This record gives sequence, structure tokens and C-alpha cells, in this order.
Amino acid sequence: MNNAEPSKTQLKRLFQLAGEITDINPWETVPGDLVFGVKLSGIEETGYIQIIGQLGETFGILIYRGETALHRIRRLNQQNSMLELEMFSLIFEDLSDLPPEVTQPFKSSGIDKEDCPGTPAFMSHTPGYIPALLTSGEATMLTEYLEQALDVYRRKETEQFHDLDSSDMKCLYRTYFMGQWVDSVENIPPSPELKDKYKLDSRLLKDLWNLPPGINGTQASLFLFPGSVGQPGERPSTAYLLLVVDEDTGYAVHELFAPEGSLRRMELSVPGILLKKIIEIGTKPKYLSIPEGDKLFEIINEMDIKRIPFPVKEEEDELKPLEDISEDLCNSILTGKAPAGNHSTGKQTTGQVKSNGKVLQVKVALIGNKRIYRKIAIREDQTLNDLHEAIFRAFDREEEHLYSFFFPNKATSSKQVIMKSRAFFPPMEDVMAPFGEQGNSTEATLGSLRLREKQKFYYLFDWGDEWWHELTFEGKSSTKEKILPAIIMKKGESPPQYPDWDE
Repeated sequence: MNNAEPSKTQLKRLFQLAGEITDINPWETVPGDLVFGVKLSGIEETGYIQIIGQLGETFGILIYRGETALHRIRRLNQQNSMLELEMFSLIFEDLSDLPPEVTQPFKSSGIDKEDCPGTPAFMSHTPGYIPALLTSGEATMLTEYLEQALDVYRRKETEQFHDLDSSDMKCLYRTYFMGQWVDSVENIPPSPELKDKYKLDSRLLKDLWNLPPGINGTQASLFLFPGSVGQPGERPSTAYLLLVVDEDTGYAVHELFAPEGSLRRMELSVPGILLKKIIEIGTKPKYLSIPEGDKLFEIINEMDIKRIPFPVKEEEDELKPLEDISEDLCNSILTGKAPAGNHSTGKQTTGQVKSNGKVLQVKVALIGNKRIYRKIAIREDQTLNDLHEAIFRAFDREEEHLYSFFFPNKATSSKQVIMKSRAFFPPMEDVMAPFGEQGNSTEATLGSLRLREKQKFYYLFDWGDEWWHELTFEGKSSTKEKILPAIIMKKGESPPQYPDWDE
């Protein structure tokens, strides 16, 4: 695929095709719920083409790239899912409504504005990213799609199109065969992403059942974060925010997801993280309330609501305090300021977001076998809880337990000295610290600890089995890792979390 910018010749051809499409006005004759397929010549891609604008809104053409995108739009069929689809779009806008990076190619194309009513905006959409301008390779593909769209729409025959609202999976396809384009009617293949099914960890379910019952319920939402993540010069990424709020206390926990690379992988992780967040709150809710139309309800509905160990309700009415906290939390993340209001935001895991190149490097070695160690890159503004979650992944652990960090004045092998030193615990568990000054691990950032290079501190995971680790701060370094915290080195096999002591 050619990732260079489209040439002037490519842009001129695209604008010509856009003008020809406006001449035949397909949005006046083709229902908006109908699509047909085009199998591109020379490459393995099928695009499903849909007209939008029948109700007088912004009009144009959408090309869903592959069965994954088509089945998503069949399942969701709503505008707020546009950022979740692999597709091309041709939208006709007023010139004054478009940014310079969109209008400049049109102005420099040599096309008379009168030949193309409305300014065509050609965009490439990839799940997990903000829509972007076309590359040269994408311009070639879109040209072929639009040429076939013109051929089909000029016929004004839609009987063999696929109806997105129908259970009938027949569809008209255009295929390049033996030097010419031919029509065929075939069954639409299944979505390849649906072979990956949702699973719930039985140990999480067990931990959830063992929680004390709450008086009321829990509110939760998974929504697009009102901003993007990324560095200058990179394509900005979208992000999702999972927010879970306890109705009894107003206590809230959250997770920020950057789904770049695989939206499906992110979706499959959501149910497990939701249960972990409820376990963090510390009580088993009587029910789970989710706003109507929320992405979280879509995920739970697909995985089968019966597998969730409490009633799940989709609420039409506004959910308080979920709505208030979500607004405060988004503003807090965007501005870097503490959330407004009197509510607690609990474990404020900012999730996996992009680095700015300079990071802190921490070596984590198992006490008792220091030949087994991991090195982790983490930002200064990330917390000890973020470090804990990275260590959890680094040693391939499966079940959460109480953890703590200890900061003695100097390196020591004395457990008594370690446990009398300054300690950090997650919320609601700090009362278990037997000695020493205590802090909140979800609030303490690595930068606030003023670590010295080669300084050693200690991490205890699971106060029952006592997995002790010696951590060494190795200073600041540069990294090419885009998602932090990141595991940048592994040495030695991870021991099983629950060894069989009889062997």
C-alpha cells in the first residue's frame, strides 16, 4: 500500500467522480438502508457501498471495508458507531465548513467549483483512530469503488441490493472477471471478528460472589472519550472511558482504553475489567444500571446477559451520579486538574495512553530468585497502581490480591524493616498495613516519589502467599513504546501464581 499523499492526477479523478455522482443524485432514488458490494480487482478486499442524505442531512457515500465493518453497521446502524468502522467516506460539505487540509486539494485540483456542487471531502476511517485524509494507495482504491458505484447507481435498479435491516443475507456484488466487471448475487460472508467470543474468568466471578452485598446497585458506562491521544506528527487515536459508580457511596473507578490496532480485542477485555472494577469498589451490587444505547450494554448483550451474576438494566432516564462524575472526570483528564465536586473517583487508572518519549525505567526482580526479573517503562505522571498492574501482567498472574509498595531509607533484606517503612496501598485496604506511614497507591505518581537512580524499594503481592519483589529505579530513558506502562524486558520464566507445593 502506497502511504504517500495522493497525486494531483488522483485527486482530479476523485473530484470528477464526485461531480458525476452529484449529477445523478442517487440519494433521491436509493433508500439509505440498501448496500451493494464491490470486490476490488487485484487485492483481497470487498467494499459495501451505501448512500446517505435521504432525509436532507449531509449527503454522500460510505464504503464499509470488509465484512467486519458491514456486520458492525448491521448490528449497530447508528451514527455514533462511525468511529468504529473501517471505511472510506465521501461527504459533500459547504466549502466554509471544511478545514484547509480538506479544501486545499479541491482548490488546487483544477476542477471548477460549479462542476461539483458542494465540496467533496474524502476521508479514511480506521477503528481506534481519528478519521484522516487519504493516502495515495487509498485514493486508488476509492477511485475504483466510486467508478463501480456510478455504474450501479446509473441503472436505478436496487432489487438485488442488501437491506441492512433484513435477515436475508443476499447481496449484489460487482467483480472484475476475465477483463470485465460482472454482477453476481451471493450470500454475505460472516464477520471474521465474531469468531472471537467473550469469556468471563471464573475466579473473578468467585471473588465477586464472595463480596459483601451492597444496599443498592452500581452504575456503569463505556463511552468515547471527548478527546484524542497521541503525539504531534502521529495520527490521533480515539479512546474509550469505562466508568463504574457505586450508588451507595458515590465511589467511582475508571479505566481509559486506547483501542488502536484492534477494537475487537479492546471489547473482549471489557467484561473482565468491569468485574475487576466492581470488585475494587468492594461490594456486590444488587443490579447494574447502564444508560440506554451505551456501548457497554451492547457488549454485555452480545456476550449474553445471563452470564453476569446480577441483573443488568438499560435505563432510559439519566443516571445520577454517573452523568455528573463522567463530565468531571473527562474534564479532569483533559485538563490535568483534579475532578470537581465532592465525589470520590477511587482508583483513577488513566489507562494505557501514549508516551512522550522520556520515561522512567524500573527493574522488578523476584526476591528469592533475582535471576527472574522484568524491566518496565512508565511515565512520571502514572501511579503506583499503574506500576502494580504492569507487574501483574509482566509475571503472567491471573488473580488479583492485596498488594503494597514499601520505601525504606536504604536497601535491606529485613522484612521487618521493610514493613515498618513508608507504605502505599490501594483504597479501602490501607487499614491492613501493620506498620509505617501509609499512602494511597492510586494517587501516588512515580514523579512524586522523587526516586534516586539505583534506589531500591519493595513490592508485595498477595499477603497470603507473599510474593516479594525488589524494585530498582534505573533512571530516565528514551523509549519507542507507544503504550505505557510497557514491559520492555523479560528474564526467566514466570513462576505459577499458585505453585503445587506437593510436587
